[in-house]
Amino acid sequence: MNIYIPLVLTAIVTVSTIIYTFYSIQSWRTTRAAAEISRQAAFGNLWAELNRYLEILRRQNAPETAFLEEFSNLLLHHSQRLETTQMA
Repeated sequence: MNIYIPLVLTAIVTVSTIIYTFYSIQSWRTTRAAAEISRQAAFGNLWAELNRYLEILRRQNAPETAFLEEFSNLLLHHSQRLETTQMA
C-alpha cells in the first residue's frame, strides 16, 4: 500500500500541471486578443478625434486642413489594410 502513495501523488501533480498549462495558454490567448482590441479602439479614437479637429479647422479655413485630411486618409487606409491582413 505504501508503494502506491508516491505514484498516486505524482499522477495527481502531473494531471494538475497539464490542466494548469492548458488554462494558462487559454488565458494568454484571451489577454493577447484583449490587447489587440484595445489597440484598435485607441487607433479608432485617435482617428475620430483627428476628424473632429479637422472639422473645426475647415470651419476656420485653416491652411493645414489639406495636410491633415491627407494624414487622416492615410490612417484610414492603414487601418483598413491591417484589418484585411488580420482577417486572412
